[in-house]
Amino acid sequence: MKRIGGALLWFTGAYFVGRAILEPFVIDLNDPSTYQHDWGGPTLMGVLLVHCGLGVIAAGLMAWRLMRRSSRRLHKTVDRPVPPSDDDSGRVLSMAGVGTGLPRQQERQGERQQLHQESHA
Repeated sequence: MKRIGGALLWFTGAYFVGRAILEPFVIDLNDPSTYQHDWGGPTLMGVLLVHCGLGVIAAGLMAWRLMRRSSRRLHKTVDRPVPPSDDDSGRVLSMAGVGTGLPRQQERQGERQQLHQESHA
């Protein structure tokens, strides 16, 4: 159900973006009689705001969602540990290249302690 709702939102957003792109070409910008009875009329600015505003908002939200989604995927691949191979003698190598075989939390704690000792030395 969640996927169907998401797909409907994407299709609706695509419709609004397409409508926002086409609206200036559908009306005659130099002839007020073509748009004065439309929503947002009688001014051209009002008509463009009503008919293109949702498209601009939808495009912004769609771009934000795509950037957030790709950012989340990028972080998932960086933090995922690499499975051990036969020649690693049981150690788990992390994507960061630390390769101590310790869980990530213990690796980070050790790095913090090392930085603390270096700053006080």
